[in-house]
Amino acid sequence: MTDNNEFILITGQGCPACGQAKEMLKDKIESGRVKVLDLMKDDEALNLIQKHDIRGVPKIILKDKVTGFTESCDLSADCKTALCKDKKVEL
Repeated sequence: MTDNNEFILITGQGCPACGQAKEMLKDKIESGRVKVLDLMKDDEALNLIQKHDIRGVPKIILKDKVTGFTESCDLSADCKTALCKDKKVEL
């Protein structure tokens, strides 16, 4: 990940997998490397869900802080990487 990118973890209330992902990413969340948005509380999360036609959470979004470009990614089972289109990105 470059300094121009940030990861956004989109979660939902009552989602056991979301709680697990947040626990596994706790250090990265606390350090600011991963930002957490709840789709029931955050308009930005809802906008990203709609923009990327996301059907389930948790979901990782890669965002370019310079251009604002966002890309929907799949979170690996161990929460160490995200698969964004055809590239694997370390969290």
